[in-house]
Amino acid sequence: MKKWIALAVCILMLSGGVAYARRYTKVVPLKQATNGATIEGYDLKSGITYYTEPVVVGDAVVGTGALVVDLLGAHDLDINWEVADSYTLEQGGGTNWYIPTTVDNVLDGDIITALTTDRWINFDQYNSKYLRFKIDPDATGKATLLYIYQTSD
Repeated sequence: MKKWIALAVCILMLSGGVAYARRYTKVVPLKQATNGATIEGYDLKSGITYYTEPVVVGDAVVGTGALVVDLLGAHDLDINWEVADSYTLEQGGGTNWYIPTTVDNVLDGDIITALTTDRWINFDQYNSKYLRFKIDPDATGKATLLYIYQTSD
């Protein structure tokens, strides 16, 4: 029995006592902020800037975010993202959105510019509780947008 206990202690020491968390994938259909319509086959018109409703990503594993864009029709999309802290939105304000910056204080809000074909776009979302996307079409067409990320328990 003592050998088994010693073996268990050795295994815990070698593994660092780390409990490995399971990861789960979340698929979030993005919604248009002004009317709440799901951006699925949604008409995007040139000259109008669209924002998505906030996506709660406080439980996201950093580096697991992907934006899936399915286009129909002539397109030329610019897609950016912004982050917000939890306090602002939970208090009902929702106006303090920030373009993420790198450690070198370089703005890092562009995800893609001049997108003309369907795309799966991986990008590093930062440690924030909320994010939203800004969609700026330079041509009229239909689009579907999904945000996919992983979370762990």
